[in-house]
Amino acid sequence: MKTPYLTTRSKSDVAHKPNDVFAAAKRGYVLLRERSGENFVIVSEAIYQQDLRGQVEAAQVLALAQVSPDQFSTLPGYAWTEALSVAERANLRNALILGLRPALEAGSWDAYDRALESWQATADALSNPELTAELLADWDEADELALCRP
Repeated sequence: MKTPYLTTRSKSDVAHKPNDVFAAAKRGYVLLRERSGENFVIVSEAIYQQDLRGQVEAAQVLALAQVSPDQFSTLPGYAWTEALSVAERANLRNALILGLRPALEAGSWDAYDRALESWQATADALSNPELTAELLADWDEADELALCRP
C-alpha cells in the first residue's frame, strides 16, 4: 500500500531544518516521527482544504450512488432535486460521478461546480412556474441584435 506521506522526517527537523520541512509540506503530507513513538503530520492549509473538499464531495456522490434517484431529495443537501424528474436525477448523479475523479486528480473544482450549479439552476427553474414559462416562451426575433466581432 502506498503511503500518503510525501516524506518522513524526524520531529527535531522542525527546529533544525525548518526550511526543508516546510518546503516539503507545501508539496504534500509530511510525517514527523518523535522518539517516543508519537507521530505528527504537517501539510499546507491549501492541500488540507483541497483534500477536505474531496472527502466531502466524494461522500455526497457516494450517498447518491447508494440510493435510487427517486430518493435523492431525502438526502441531506439534496432537497432541491425534488423538482427534477427521476431520469434527470440519474443524469445528475452520472454527471457528478464522472466529474469527481478529474476534480480530485487535477485539484480544480471549476468544471464540477459548474455541472452542479447547472443542475441546481435547472431545478430552480422547474420549481418556479413563472420562470419556466418565461424561459419556454417564444421571443420576438425582431428585437434581437446580431453580434459582430470588432
